[in-house]
Amino acid sequence: MTNKTKQKSRKQRSLIEFLKVKKINKEDGKNHNLIKYSTERIDTGVTQSLIDINISSNILKLRGSIAQEVFKRKIGVYYGLGKYYVAENKLKNTDRMDFLKRVYETFPYNYLDKQDPHSKISFYEYYTFQKSIDKDVINLLELQKINEYSWDILDPHIATRLLTSYVKLYLGDYLKPILSSFEYVRARIKTKQKTVPIKIPVTKKFEIRTLGYDPTQSEITLAIKRHASMNAVLLSSFPPDILAVVITKLKRLVNEAVKQDYRKVRIYSETQPGSGTAAVVEIISGSQNVMKFLEEHPKGAIHVEKRLKELGKSLQEVRYLLIGVYDNNVSLERAKKDERYHYYFTEHNAYLVLTPEVQKALFGKLIDDWKTSILNEYQNKLHEITSLGMFKHLETIRGIPVSLKERLVVRTSEGLQTVDDIRDILTNPKILSNMLPISEDALKETRKHKLRITLFCPEKFSERIHRTIFYDKLNQFRDGLLSNSFASVDEIELFQVKGENSSDYEEIMKDAGLDKIHDYTLAVIIFPEHYSKRNLELRIFYNWLKMRFYSENKPLVFQGARIDSVFGRYAKYASYNLILQIPPKLGIYPYSLEEHEDYDYIIGIDYTYWYERDTPSLGGGAVLTSPSGLIESIYPIALPSRTESLNMSKILSEWFTRTVKTNRHIIDKGHVTVLISRDGMIPKYERQTIQEFLSEYSGDMGMTIEAVEVRKRIAVRTWATQEPVAYYSPIKVGDCTYYLVDAHTGYPLGEKGNRTFYSSPYLIGSFYRFEKGKSSPVPGSAKKHVIESLIRLQKINYATTRMDNIKLPLPVDITHKLINFIRDTKMEIKGVGIPNSLFMI
Repeated sequence: MTNKTKQKSRKQRSLIEFLKVKKINKEDGKNHNLIKYSTERIDTGVTQSLIDINISSNILKLRGSIAQEVFKRKIGVYYGLGKYYVAENKLKNTDRMDFLKRVYETFPYNYLDKQDPHSKISFYEYYTFQKSIDKDVINLLELQKINEYSWDILDPHIATRLLTSYVKLYLGDYLKPILSSFEYVRARIKTKQKTVPIKIPVTKKFEIRTLGYDPTQSEITLAIKRHASMNAVLLSSFPPDILAVVITKLKRLVNEAVKQDYRKVRIYSETQPGSGTAAVVEIISGSQNVMKFLEEHPKGAIHVEKRLKELGKSLQEVRYLLIGVYDNNVSLERAKKDERYHYYFTEHNAYLVLTPEVQKALFGKLIDDWKTSILNEYQNKLHEITSLGMFKHLETIRGIPVSLKERLVVRTSEGLQTVDDIRDILTNPKILSNMLPISEDALKETRKHKLRITLFCPEKFSERIHRTIFYDKLNQFRDGLLSNSFASVDEIELFQVKGENSSDYEEIMKDAGLDKIHDYTLAVIIFPEHYSKRNLELRIFYNWLKMRFYSENKPLVFQGARIDSVFGRYAKYASYNLILQIPPKLGIYPYSLEEHEDYDYIIGIDYTYWYERDTPSLGGGAVLTSPSGLIESIYPIALPSRTESLNMSKILSEWFTRTVKTNRHIIDKGHVTVLISRDGMIPKYERQTIQEFLSEYSGDMGMTIEAVEVRKRIAVRTWATQEPVAYYSPIKVGDCTYYLVDAHTGYPLGEKGNRTFYSSPYLIGSFYRFEKGKSSPVPGSAKKHVIESLIRLQKINYATTRMDNIKLPLPVDITHKLINFIRDTKMEIKGVGIPNSLFMI
């Protein structure tokens, strides 16, 4: 028997064995994968409080025969071989892309169920609303139907994906020309001899996504979202002589991008079935060079020829070949060397995404600024779509307004007192001189340590720094809160930096002893003058310093500041923000919200992957806060591989041991309540591990555990001509109710006096209550107290003086900042040698 035959029989046995277990008796109605959601439609406390809010949105409602038809259908669930495994092992190069495209169209939701560790054969579950499936797809994937669901018991995450695909499939001919359009934009490009005016057709794309659905009313709630990252120009639309200049500039930018591992140059193709955009890692110029490359890379040649044939072009017409990578979980340097990640484009099918870096490199400035056109584009698109007669625009949101005002509690040597605003603290000399950490436990810790403050400033500004608001406020905090908190605080040490390169800073910082830290040290870094903007170059500079000096066991934190923030026009506002960020980095929280009794703890959880996809990853963290916004602890999350989910039992065990068991108030009470706010969906595995934790630990004391999804990347956008009110608004999602939340002031567009406030809300999604003695959680809709507890944690801010300027609840926001820090520095850092330090802000 050949190896290939052996492998096939092993694969078939695995599939048959699984199907024996997976098979569900349809007559008894048992459902092992999906659970029936709570039939409670909406909290009555919410219903009675709904009012019309004067805020416009990009939300649409689809009703009528199109919606009625889909809800009559059952969702078929199939089990079979993994789509990528089939494409690699059963198909020719020329057929793989088309096969994957057909699979995605037929099964809009599919996921990896398991992979055989020996044969590496993967098995997937596939979901479809299609009444019939092509036989060759069934045969290639070796599909077996294992279940059939109605919409009312379908997991909302799956249902929304399927409905989006359904709308695109049956209304695509109407929607595509509306959602994808172009306009001519004037620009100027500099050649070696002169600056040439040009007019280029910029393609602008919108996407449509499902927010919610109501099978009983045959209604689908959708939103259209402008794809700013997809505004692009087809390379062949540049005149040939100008295209040569464009390619030269792009080559330089691509080389920088690979070196910095930052996806500056991105492209997509209308003929490419892959989703999203590909990062360019190499560009080959000249017909002969392109032909030579394709001769050496037959896989690329087959793909390029097929795409050219679709466009009515030939290889002889190709002057440029662009090599791109879709996989965001591999470094650009590695992707450039590994042909497995390569996708091939020519100037005839490559749409160049107009990223800010690309616009500045080609045109010297931004020619496509979303801020000036975004609202008109939304209004025009919404008008065009509603003109089709099938959609209704939700012009006014109905919701519950909530107050943005929350009083703060501050501790001084005279006791606790309340203030209306952070500015009431920063401008009150008496509070500043007598202020103490709000947490007595934090004070006990910091009083064991000495604090050293170092200030690194460009030589040119070293005299002026003493006369700035920033320096004055830094001294006020040193003489007040910091001196009151630590055993001793040294005078501020000023170090002059003579050069402007990172090596110049490194040298003086080593001279200052930052590579040999033994006790709490604050390093304030004034960036070189040419880093005047918050751009990639500044991030690279600052992150390099962090990577050079940060250590998991070193009690060292940085506070960076641009020249403009210290000496510029808005120095007063910026200086307050900079000073405000310093105490939390040292593990000191100078204020909190007033006490609130809904929960004892609220945990924010999120993670990502930044390493190469086949190596271990430190993915994020769990941030534990009190309901008053006090950071209680930060737990790192390490994941052995991309195929594993979070072990919530391990995270909660650490929380219980380190935090709950040391809290005398909780111990005396004999019961603890916690709300887990999970960024994104809460997968089944995570729900299981939470239930396991509850079963194991609830014998020690009474526990109430609830978990709710907080989804920040949704398609909804809102705008208002007056400064908007904070609110939450219910959205029907099957038998559940989700909540659109916007408790953020938004982004002001236009001139002062004629502004529109533009915002992107988040969604409070599926809610679970975990109870002792049950094998799985009780699902349902979040109650009013859950929503308002999260909104309340948007009203405390440790990064700026604007208390209404935090977009997400504090635990989720801090976890998101930790993830950004990990992504930026690519460090396997779990913290610094300072308890509960917000080193990542």
